[in-house]
Amino acid sequence: MVDLEGQDHGPSSSSVGDNDDDFIVYSKEGNNARWFKKEGDEVSVEDILCEVETDNATVAMECTEEVFLAKIIHGDGAKVIKVGEVNATTVEDEDDIAKFKDYKPSQLGDSKEA
Repeated sequence: MVDLEGQDHGPSSSSVGDNDDDFIVYSKEGNNARWFKKEGDEVSVEDILCEVETDNATVAMECTEEVFLAKIIHGDGAKVIKVGEVNATTVEDEDDIAKFKDYKPSQLGDSKEA
């Protein structure tokens, strides 16, 4: 998984928001407005995963690859999600979803891998 700061947390997963440059450049934090997908869902390219509200706009977090949504870290209405925090985890193989059932990412700035 790779977080918004580009830190590698494992080989077969990634975090939601990796490629949303507008969110990174213009805002330092946001709030989850709502999720359009749920854990276990198969997600296609350009599907909207969730909306994140910033002080500038509401940003739709769009999927950039064919994946499964393994774990939502911050649910609907979650407040003050910082750039670099993992918001959710996706996996390429449906069988890997169960591996993230109890997953909790390391804190922002923690140099240890999760």
